[in-house]
Amino acid sequence: MPKQDETVTVQGGGSNQTEWESVRVRRAWAEVPHTFTLTAGEKKGSTGLQPGDKVTISLGGKKAITGYVNVRQVAYDKSRHGVMIQGRSFGQDPIDCSIELDKVHGGHWDEGKTLTQIGNEVLKPYNMTMRVEGADKPLKSPVQVQPGETPFQLIERLARQQKLYIGEEDEELVAREKATGSSGQLVEGRNILEARFTVNDMSLMQSIIVLGQRNGSDKERGRTVSEVKKKVDGGKSKRPRVLVTHSERFSADEQANDRAKFEAMWRMNLKVEALVTVQGWMTTAGDLWREGTWTQVSSPLAGKDIDGQKLWIKSVEFMQDNQGGTRTLLELWSEPTDVIPLDQ
Repeated sequence: MPKQDETVTVQGGGSNQTEWESVRVRRAWAEVPHTFTLTAGEKKGSTGLQPGDKVTISLGGKKAITGYVNVRQVAYDKSRHGVMIQGRSFGQDPIDCSIELDKVHGGHWDEGKTLTQIGNEVLKPYNMTMRVEGADKPLKSPVQVQPGETPFQLIERLARQQKLYIGEEDEELVAREKATGSSGQLVEGRNILEARFTVNDMSLMQSIIVLGQRNGSDKERGRTVSEVKKKVDGGKSKRPRVLVTHSERFSADEQANDRAKFEAMWRMNLKVEALVTVQGWMTTAGDLWREGTWTQVSSPLAGKDIDGQKLWIKSVEFMQDNQGGTRTLLELWSEPTDVIPLDQ
């Protein structure tokens, strides 16, 4: 019998199943949807789960993912019969489906609306909600849905204007600026089974420039509104590396500035990358490892750029199988760094 904190429970298809040959659940911050894969032999698990079934997977008694089955695959030969089940979290529908304009008053919102308000409108058909952590600033320009745009694409491009990135928690899309909270420590010789650390500067720029436009008025016209330009420190490159990008929508000066800072923050994240495998699914506090949180790394072998640093958990992949047992693969990135505008 597996230990209690290593038990997998799958609720769906009208029953609870706890015996599977292998289980994988992947959750990633700023990636929607999350995914899962289950495999079972002829006498293990359930062969009854079908595409479209709602499923909740709990690991060690903690809910890890809720979503829908997308794929059921059966394979057999004269000596063995196996079933594979794959699915994604609730966020799959806002990713896959386009916005129906007649259900959101033509897909147009006047300036002054917030990301929460617009997000909740376009997510309503999928029984999901939108939440912004921190200040939810009113948008300073109108919003128009682009032809064929999905709810997630709309929400993501509006979030980038406010230096926010999007994650999924249960039946909710959440926008936040930084990872928050802690998910425990990673210590060489204690809970790190294997690790790979990479430090690179390929994405770093000396500065990033965002070009955009905003609506004119009786007081503002011409180049003042048609040539919005903001420049920020792009990552402390020692060489004259400059990136010019265009804003995805009409932008007030503040929004263009935030868009440039968002680009720089993402690029600075990539300076340090790590893949760390730990035993089990739980932190020392007894909670599942969580994406979008921080972890402290203690690893002299990793070098001075990593040892003692606080890294952001970009993704977690919970695994259990006969080959490797119960373990978690953590993808780690550098901490997003606030950047200072080079011009105002």
